[in-house]
Amino acid sequence: MLYSLTVFRVGGLAIDWLVLALCVGCGEVPSGYASNAKNSDAGAETGACAPKTCVQLDVTCGLVLDGCGGMLDCGTCAQGQTCGGAGPNKCGIGVCTPKTCVQLGAACGSLSDGCASVVDCGECEDGKICGGAGIPNQCACVPQVTCASMGAECGSIVDDCGNSLSCGTCGSGLYCGIQTANRCDPEPCTPVSCQMYGFECGIIDDGCGGTLDCGPCASTELCFSNVCCVSHAFQPCTYSCQVLMKTVLGYSQYESVWCSSEDQSLASIANCSEPDPDPCTTYHLEPNCGLIPGYRWCDVTCYRHTQCDGTADCYGNCG
Repeated sequence: MLYSLTVFRVGGLAIDWLVLALCVGCGEVPSGYASNAKNSDAGAETGACAPKTCVQLDVTCGLVLDGCGGMLDCGTCAQGQTCGGAGPNKCGIGVCTPKTCVQLGAACGSLSDGCASVVDCGECEDGKICGGAGIPNQCACVPQVTCASMGAECGSIVDDCGNSLSCGTCGSGLYCGIQTANRCDPEPCTPVSCQMYGFECGIIDDGCGGTLDCGPCASTELCFSNVCCVSHAFQPCTYSCQVLMKTVLGYSQYESVWCSSEDQSLASIANCSEPDPDPCTTYHLEPNCGLIPGYRWCDVTCYRHTQCDGTADCYGNCG
């Protein structure tokens, strides 16, 4: 029921306003009437968006969005009718109360006020896009960072919207982040050095599947169990003897290669230290020398079974 009708005209736009009346049959906001400002502008710039007409939108009055970021003026109603009285932007008998952004649940962009006009609900804060999550007139952060864009092969990273992304796992024999963060690499192996075990000569196992030449001895010395020495006896001998080698300081990270050279066996391990938190400094080596913290230093003695050949004494200083 109508109580009174006042028609305001601003410029060429007539605005119908029914005073002291309730909205009857205003209905819901029809699809196609809401706009996400940033999304709709994009189509207009590329020329891929065809603006709709009032007829195509099935409206008869007021201001409506044309679907491409623009606005259409679909005219006014006949006297005695109200725009929105028969539904959004349709002429009818009744009162239509325009809705606010809060009432419409809109946080951004433009959309129909449910009556005769369009309400602007503003823009999103920096870093967010209106309708970015696929929900019209709602602000959302649209992440640009992906595992691929960051070159991440494994583990997890955080995108530019604060979300945690899982970038998978590494294959067999590869380890995540062991050399470079979020990259799959083989476990590094640092070869042992001759100095690490007090070796002075001969060939030893380097602990990484290769060998290491510790060099020759002086012309007056013999290389006996990788240590240069002068024999006490030079007479020929043919018996087998067990020769104790020089006791050396060994790091238990490499315990698997202790006394691993040819014809050698472990005789004893003694005087082991507490786990070393900084073995490189302890052994006066450069930082990142390859020694892993947490292992122990021990006095390691090996023995070797050998046949005396006339140049070595089983009980001399070569043993």
